[in-house]
Amino acid sequence: MFLPSFCRPKFVYPFRHDLFCALFRHGFFEMTFDQSRIALARVAQFLALFSKSRPLEPVKHSSVRGVWYGDAELNGNLNVMLYAHGGGYSMGASHMYKLAHQRWVDQIKSQGFPFRILSLDYSLAPEQPFPAAINDGVNAYKYLVDEIGVSPDKIVFAGDSAGGGLSLALLLRLKQLNLPMPGGAILISPWVNLRHKDFSTYPDSYHKNALTDAIPMEIMPEMIQRYAQGHNRDDPLISPILGDYHGLPPLCIIGGGREILIDDIVALIERARNAGVEVHQIINPVMPHVYCVMPEFFDSDANTTLDEIGNWVINVLRTSPKTGLGT
Repeated sequence: MFLPSFCRPKFVYPFRHDLFCALFRHGFFEMTFDQSRIALARVAQFLALFSKSRPLEPVKHSSVRGVWYGDAELNGNLNVMLYAHGGGYSMGASHMYKLAHQRWVDQIKSQGFPFRILSLDYSLAPEQPFPAAINDGVNAYKYLVDEIGVSPDKIVFAGDSAGGGLSLALLLRLKQLNLPMPGGAILISPWVNLRHKDFSTYPDSYHKNALTDAIPMEIMPEMIQRYAQGHNRDDPLISPILGDYHGLPPLCIIGGGREILIDDIVALIERARNAGVEVHQIINPVMPHVYCVMPEFFDSDANTTLDEIGNWVINVLRTSPKTGLGT
Protein backbone atom coordinates (compact mmCIF):
# COMPACT_ATOMS: atom_id res chain seq x y z
CA MET A 1 0.00 0.00 0.00
CA PHE A 2 1.30 3.44 -0.91
CA LEU A 3 -0.48 5.50 1.72
CA PRO A 4 1.74 6.65 4.61
CA SER A 5 1.34 4.74 7.86
CA PHE A 6 -0.41 7.58 9.66
CA CYS A 7 -3.15 7.51 6.99
CA ARG A 8 -3.46 3.74 6.94
CA PRO A 9 -6.00 2.01 9.19
CA LYS A 10 -4.59 -1.16 10.74
CA PHE A 11 -7.69 -3.32 10.76
CA VAL A 12 -7.78 -6.93 9.68
CA TYR A 13 -8.94 -7.54 6.12
CA PRO A 14 -11.69 -7.10 5.00
CA PHE A 15 -12.86 -4.80 7.81
CA ARG A 16 -10.40 -2.12 6.67
CA HIS A 17 -12.02 -2.20 3.25
CA ASP A 18 -15.50 -2.06 4.76
CA LEU A 19 -14.44 0.96 6.80
CA PHE A 20 -13.17 2.75 3.69
CA CYS A 21 -16.42 2.00 1.84
CA ALA A 22 -18.54 3.15 4.78
CA LEU A 23 -16.69 6.45 5.05
CA PHE A 24 -16.83 7.05 1.30
CA ARG A 25 -20.52 6.08 1.10
CA HIS A 26 -21.53 8.23 4.06
CA GLY A 27 -19.57 11.21 2.77
CA PHE A 28 -21.25 11.18 -0.64
CA PHE A 29 -24.69 10.64 0.88
CA GLU A 30 -24.29 13.67 3.14
CA MET A 31 -22.76 16.02 0.55
CA THR A 32 -24.42 18.23 -2.00
CA PHE A 33 -23.63 17.60 -5.66
CA ASP A 34 -21.12 20.46 -5.83
CA GLN A 35 -19.47 19.28 -2.61
CA SER A 36 -19.17 15.75 -4.01
CA ARG A 37 -17.45 17.06 -7.13
CA ILE A 38 -14.94 18.98 -5.03
CA ALA A 39 -14.37 16.04 -2.68
CA LEU A 40 -13.66 13.60 -5.51
CA ALA A 41 -11.23 16.05 -7.08
CA ARG A 42 -9.40 16.38 -3.76
CA VAL A 43 -9.22 12.60 -3.35
CA ALA A 44 -7.62 12.38 -6.81
CA GLN A 45 -5.12 15.09 -5.88
CA PHE A 46 -4.29 13.33 -2.61
CA LEU A 47 -3.69 9.98 -4.28
CA ALA A 48 -1.48 11.65 -6.88
CA LEU A 49 0.95 12.53 -4.08
CA PHE A 50 1.87 8.85 -3.75
CA SER A 51 2.16 8.06 -7.43
CA LYS A 52 5.57 7.50 -8.97
CA SER A 53 4.26 8.15 -12.48
CA ARG A 54 5.92 10.70 -14.69
CA PRO A 55 4.31 14.12 -15.29
CA LEU A 56 1.24 13.77 -17.47
CA GLU A 57 1.23 15.16 -21.00
CA PRO A 58 -1.96 16.95 -22.08
CA VAL A 59 -3.54 15.81 -25.32
CA LYS A 60 -2.87 18.47 -27.91
CA HIS A 61 -6.00 18.52 -30.02
CA SER A 62 -8.85 21.01 -30.35
CA SER A 63 -11.66 18.45 -29.97
CA VAL A 64 -10.06 15.93 -27.58
CA ARG A 65 -9.45 16.72 -23.90
CA GLY A 66 -7.42 14.43 -21.71
CA VAL A 67 -3.93 13.34 -20.72
CA TRP A 68 -1.39 10.82 -21.94
CA TYR A 69 0.23 8.17 -19.75
CA GLY A 70 3.42 6.82 -21.27
CA ASP A 71 5.96 8.33 -23.61
CA ALA A 72 5.97 6.13 -26.72
CA GLU A 73 6.13 8.02 -30.01
CA LEU A 74 2.79 9.19 -31.41
CA ASN A 75 2.74 7.37 -34.74
CA GLY A 76 1.12 4.41 -36.49
CA ASN A 77 3.15 1.87 -34.50
CA LEU A 78 1.48 2.94 -31.25
CA ASN A 79 -0.82 0.74 -29.15
CA VAL A 80 -3.37 2.71 -27.12
CA MET A 81 -5.80 2.24 -24.26
CA LEU A 82 -8.57 4.84 -24.51
CA TYR A 83 -9.71 5.22 -20.90
CA ALA A 84 -12.92 6.79 -19.55
CA HIS A 85 -12.94 7.56 -15.81
CA GLY A 86 -15.88 6.97 -13.49
CA GLY A 87 -17.97 9.48 -11.58
CA GLY A 88 -21.62 8.98 -12.49
CA TYR A 89 -21.20 10.90 -15.78
CA SER A 90 -21.07 14.07 -13.69
CA MET A 91 -17.72 14.20 -11.87
CA GLY A 92 -14.20 12.79 -11.98
CA ALA A 93 -11.16 13.53 -14.13
CA SER A 94 -8.52 11.97 -16.35
CA HIS A 95 -5.80 11.99 -13.65
CA MET A 96 -7.75 9.97 -11.06
CA TYR A 97 -5.93 6.64 -11.38
CA LYS A 98 -2.24 7.39 -11.78
CA LEU A 99 -0.97 4.27 -9.99
CA ALA A 100 -3.21 1.89 -11.95
CA HIS A 101 -2.49 3.53 -15.29
CA GLN A 102 1.26 3.65 -14.80
CA ARG A 103 1.26 -0.01 -13.74
CA TRP A 104 -0.40 -0.94 -17.04
CA VAL A 105 2.00 1.24 -19.04
CA ASP A 106 5.04 -0.37 -17.41
CA GLN A 107 3.66 -3.91 -17.73
CA ILE A 108 2.71 -3.65 -21.39
CA LYS A 109 5.80 -1.68 -22.37
CA SER A 110 7.96 -4.40 -20.78
CA GLN A 111 6.63 -6.85 -23.39
CA GLY A 112 7.95 -4.76 -26.26
CA PHE A 113 4.82 -2.81 -27.16
CA PRO A 114 5.02 0.93 -27.78
CA PHE A 115 2.08 1.80 -25.57
CA ARG A 116 0.23 4.77 -24.16
CA ILE A 117 -3.01 5.41 -22.31
CA LEU A 118 -5.17 8.31 -23.42
CA SER A 119 -7.28 9.11 -20.36
CA LEU A 120 -10.22 11.12 -21.62
CA ASP A 121 -11.76 14.19 -20.01
CA TYR A 122 -15.19 13.73 -21.54
CA SER A 123 -18.11 16.13 -21.16
CA LEU A 124 -19.86 15.94 -17.78
CA ALA A 125 -23.51 16.31 -16.86
CA PRO A 126 -25.58 18.24 -16.01
CA GLU A 127 -23.82 20.99 -17.96
CA GLN A 128 -23.28 18.68 -20.95
CA PRO A 129 -25.64 15.69 -20.72
CA PHE A 130 -26.17 12.71 -23.04
CA PRO A 131 -24.97 12.28 -25.77
CA ALA A 132 -22.04 14.71 -25.31
CA ALA A 133 -19.76 12.14 -23.60
CA ILE A 134 -20.31 9.60 -26.37
CA ASN A 135 -19.55 12.21 -29.01
CA ASP A 136 -16.31 12.99 -27.17
CA GLY A 137 -15.41 9.31 -27.22
CA VAL A 138 -16.03 9.06 -30.96
CA ASN A 139 -13.90 12.17 -31.54
CA ALA A 140 -11.05 10.69 -29.48
CA TYR A 141 -11.23 7.40 -31.38
CA LYS A 142 -11.17 9.19 -34.74
CA TYR A 143 -8.22 11.27 -33.55
CA LEU A 144 -6.26 8.10 -32.75
CA VAL A 145 -7.14 6.34 -36.00
CA ASP A 146 -7.35 9.16 -38.54
CA GLU A 147 -4.76 11.64 -37.28
CA ILE A 148 -2.15 9.62 -35.37
CA GLY A 149 -2.61 6.61 -37.64
CA VAL A 150 -3.19 3.95 -34.97
CA SER A 151 -4.74 0.78 -36.35
CA PRO A 152 -8.17 0.16 -34.73
CA ASP A 153 -7.16 -3.35 -33.66
CA LYS A 154 -4.28 -1.84 -31.66
CA ILE A 155 -6.70 0.25 -29.58
CA VAL A 156 -8.40 -1.05 -26.44
CA PHE A 157 -11.26 0.84 -24.82
CA ALA A 158 -11.40 0.86 -21.02
CA GLY A 159 -13.35 2.53 -18.26
CA ASP A 160 -14.66 2.17 -14.74
CA SER A 161 -18.21 2.63 -13.43
CA ALA A 162 -19.89 5.25 -15.65
CA GLY A 163 -16.72 5.16 -17.76
CA GLY A 164 -17.22 1.42 -18.20
CA GLY A 165 -20.77 2.01 -19.36
CA LEU A 166 -19.52 4.76 -21.64
CA SER A 167 -16.92 2.42 -23.16
CA LEU A 168 -19.62 -0.15 -23.97
CA ALA A 169 -21.95 2.55 -25.31
CA LEU A 170 -19.08 3.79 -27.48
CA LEU A 171 -18.75 0.32 -29.04
CA LEU A 172 -22.46 0.37 -29.82
CA ARG A 173 -22.15 3.85 -31.33
CA LEU A 174 -19.25 2.76 -33.56
CA LYS A 175 -21.44 -0.10 -34.74
CA GLN A 176 -24.23 2.38 -35.61
CA LEU A 177 -21.73 4.52 -37.54
CA ASN A 178 -20.25 1.50 -39.35
CA LEU A 179 -16.80 2.38 -38.02
CA PRO A 180 -14.17 -0.33 -37.40
CA MET A 181 -14.14 -1.86 -33.93
CA PRO A 182 -11.16 -1.59 -31.59
CA GLY A 183 -9.24 -4.68 -30.53
CA GLY A 184 -11.20 -5.05 -27.30
CA ALA A 185 -12.69 -3.30 -24.30
CA ILE A 186 -12.17 -3.44 -20.53
CA LEU A 187 -15.27 -2.76 -18.46
CA ILE A 188 -14.48 -2.25 -14.77
CA SER A 189 -17.60 -2.35 -12.56
CA PRO A 190 -19.52 -0.91 -15.52
CA TRP A 191 -22.71 1.06 -14.89
CA VAL A 192 -24.80 -0.20 -17.79
CA ASN A 193 -28.40 -0.08 -16.53
CA LEU A 194 -29.83 3.41 -16.07
CA ARG A 195 -33.49 2.41 -16.46
CA HIS A 196 -34.29 2.23 -12.75
CA LYS A 197 -36.68 4.97 -11.64
CA ASP A 198 -37.10 4.01 -7.99
CA PHE A 199 -35.58 1.61 -5.47
CA SER A 200 -38.28 -1.02 -6.00
CA THR A 201 -36.97 -1.75 -9.50
CA TYR A 202 -33.31 -2.13 -8.51
CA PRO A 203 -31.75 -5.62 -8.72
CA ASP A 204 -31.24 -7.53 -5.47
CA SER A 205 -27.55 -6.64 -5.26
CA TYR A 206 -28.38 -2.95 -4.77
CA HIS A 207 -30.11 -3.88 -1.51
CA LYS A 208 -27.93 -6.81 -0.49
CA ASN A 209 -24.68 -4.84 -0.89
CA ALA A 210 -25.95 -1.44 0.20
CA LEU A 211 -23.76 -1.55 3.31
CA THR A 212 -20.67 -3.16 1.78
CA ASP A 213 -20.12 -0.94 -1.27
CA ALA A 214 -18.65 2.55 -1.48
CA ILE A 215 -21.47 3.92 -3.65
CA PRO A 216 -24.75 4.89 -1.95
CA MET A 217 -27.62 3.70 -4.10
CA GLU A 218 -29.65 6.70 -2.92
CA ILE A 219 -27.67 9.01 -5.23
CA MET A 220 -28.27 6.93 -8.37
CA PRO A 221 -31.65 8.40 -9.46
CA GLU A 222 -30.25 11.94 -9.33
CA MET A 223 -27.17 10.93 -11.33
CA ILE A 224 -29.39 9.26 -13.95
CA GLN A 225 -31.55 12.36 -14.22
CA ARG A 226 -28.51 14.64 -14.64
CA TYR A 227 -27.17 12.52 -17.48
CA ALA A 228 -30.33 11.44 -19.35
CA GLN A 229 -32.23 14.74 -19.00
CA GLY A 230 -35.42 13.68 -20.74
CA HIS A 231 -33.91 11.17 -23.14
CA ASN A 232 -35.35 7.67 -23.21
CA ARG A 233 -33.47 5.63 -20.61
CA ASP A 234 -34.13 2.49 -22.67
CA ASP A 235 -31.85 3.86 -25.39
CA PRO A 236 -28.94 1.37 -25.51
CA LEU A 237 -26.52 4.28 -25.66
CA ILE A 238 -27.81 5.33 -22.20
CA SER A 239 -28.44 1.83 -20.84
CA PRO A 240 -26.01 -0.33 -22.84
CA ILE A 241 -27.24 -3.45 -21.01
CA LEU A 242 -29.96 -3.33 -23.70
CA GLY A 243 -27.58 -3.21 -26.64
CA ASP A 244 -27.12 -5.61 -29.53
CA TYR A 245 -23.67 -7.08 -28.87
CA HIS A 246 -23.30 -9.11 -32.07
CA GLY A 247 -20.05 -8.17 -33.75
CA LEU A 248 -18.44 -6.57 -30.69
CA PRO A 249 -14.75 -7.25 -29.97
CA PRO A 250 -13.51 -9.29 -27.00
CA LEU A 251 -14.45 -7.91 -23.59
CA CYS A 252 -12.73 -8.08 -20.21
CA ILE A 253 -15.40 -7.45 -17.55
CA ILE A 254 -14.48 -6.90 -13.90
CA GLY A 255 -16.75 -6.80 -10.87
CA GLY A 256 -16.73 -7.09 -7.10
CA GLY A 257 -19.04 -9.41 -5.20
CA ARG A 258 -19.73 -6.71 -2.61
CA GLU A 259 -20.75 -3.94 -5.02
CA ILE A 260 -24.30 -2.86 -5.73
CA LEU A 261 -23.91 -3.24 -9.51
CA ILE A 262 -22.84 -6.89 -9.46
CA ASP A 263 -26.21 -8.31 -10.60
CA ASP A 264 -26.22 -6.05 -13.66
CA ILE A 265 -22.57 -6.93 -14.34
CA VAL A 266 -23.31 -10.67 -14.27
CA ALA A 267 -26.31 -10.10 -16.56
CA LEU A 268 -24.06 -8.16 -18.95
CA ILE A 269 -21.56 -11.02 -19.08
CA GLU A 270 -24.33 -13.50 -19.87
CA ARG A 271 -25.89 -11.31 -22.58
CA ALA A 272 -22.52 -10.70 -24.24
CA ARG A 273 -21.65 -14.40 -24.31
CA ASN A 274 -25.10 -15.27 -25.68
CA ALA A 275 -24.37 -12.84 -28.53
CA GLY A 276 -21.16 -14.70 -29.34
CA VAL A 277 -18.79 -12.15 -27.78
CA GLU A 278 -15.59 -13.48 -26.24
CA VAL A 279 -15.67 -12.47 -22.56
CA HIS A 280 -12.93 -12.72 -19.96
CA GLN A 281 -14.50 -12.18 -16.55
CA ILE A 282 -12.81 -11.24 -13.28
CA ILE A 283 -15.16 -11.33 -10.28
CA ASN A 284 -13.56 -10.90 -6.87
CA PRO A 285 -16.23 -12.01 -4.37
CA VAL A 286 -15.05 -9.84 -1.46
CA MET A 287 -14.31 -6.57 -3.27
CA PRO A 288 -16.45 -3.43 -3.77
CA HIS A 289 -17.01 -1.11 -6.72
CA VAL A 290 -13.98 -0.28 -8.94
CA TYR A 291 -11.58 -1.79 -6.39
CA CYS A 292 -8.88 -2.61 -8.94
CA VAL A 293 -8.17 0.99 -10.00
CA MET A 294 -7.49 1.95 -6.38
CA PRO A 295 -4.44 -0.11 -5.33
CA GLU A 296 -3.73 2.64 -2.78
CA PHE A 297 -6.60 1.17 -0.74
CA PHE A 298 -7.11 -2.39 -1.95
CA ASP A 299 -3.52 -3.64 -2.06
CA SER A 300 -2.86 -7.10 -3.46
CA ASP A 301 -6.44 -7.71 -4.64
CA ALA A 302 -6.26 -4.60 -6.80
CA ASN A 303 -2.74 -5.27 -8.09
CA THR A 304 -3.52 -8.90 -8.93
CA THR A 305 -6.51 -7.80 -10.99
CA LEU A 306 -4.57 -4.96 -12.64
CA ASP A 307 -1.91 -7.45 -13.73
CA GLU A 308 -4.54 -9.87 -15.07
CA ILE A 309 -6.10 -7.02 -17.06
CA GLY A 310 -2.66 -6.04 -18.35
CA ASN A 311 -2.00 -9.62 -19.48
CA TRP A 312 -5.37 -9.63 -21.25
CA VAL A 313 -4.42 -6.45 -23.12
CA ILE A 314 -1.06 -7.97 -24.08
CA ASN A 315 -2.85 -11.04 -25.47
CA VAL A 316 -5.26 -8.83 -27.46
CA LEU A 317 -2.34 -6.90 -28.96
CA ARG A 318 -0.35 -10.06 -29.72
CA THR A 319 -3.25 -11.66 -31.58
CA SER A 320 -3.96 -8.47 -33.54
CA PRO A 321 -3.34 -8.77 -37.30
CA LYS A 322 -1.03 -5.78 -36.86
CA THR A 323 0.71 -6.79 -33.67
CA GLY A 324 2.20 -3.40 -32.80
CA LEU A 325 5.36 -4.98 -31.42
CA GLY A 326 8.40 -2.79 -31.52
CA THR A 327 10.92 -3.63 -34.21
